[in-house]
Amino acid sequence: MFKKCSRCLEWRTIDQYHKASGSHAPKTGLRAYCKFCASIENSEQHRRNREYNSLRKSLTNAARLERDRGKIYANLAKRRAAKLQATPRWADLEKIVEVFRNCPQDMHVDHIVPLMGKLVCGLHIHNNLQYLTGPENLEKSNKWEPWTDSVQFDKEYQ
Repeated sequence: MFKKCSRCLEWRTIDQYHKASGSHAPKTGLRAYCKFCASIENSEQHRRNREYNSLRKSLTNAARLERDRGKIYANLAKRRAAKLQATPRWADLEKIVEVFRNCPQDMHVDHIVPLMGKLVCGLHIHNNLQYLTGPENLEKSNKWEPWTDSVQFDKEYQ
């Protein structure tokens, strides 16, 4: 079955049209113009409204930040409290600070055994810190895989 596009005026098969919705849909249930013409119009419209869209996006992000500000601060406070609670009195704070100070650029300081893990909670001590790249740290998240780190721990504590 074929249908004539109202923009390019070419006859195309019905699979080359988007479905129409709403009360303005024609009897065929398909849009008046083909997918190719729709993509051209969308890219032109996006180009015309680029500045407006970026402003709207930044305002939306600011509104979301304002809305979630309490939640963000609560999570930060929870993290700080967990770090304080996970730091034993015997921890060498100088070595911990040194680990953070010597962190290479584009690297993250990560707890090998997470402070707030689901199965295990580690300590905030210098032996529990490691350097990871950003993507590695995001992938690791709040997990601990003991079979990968046990060899490292065994060497450190012998």
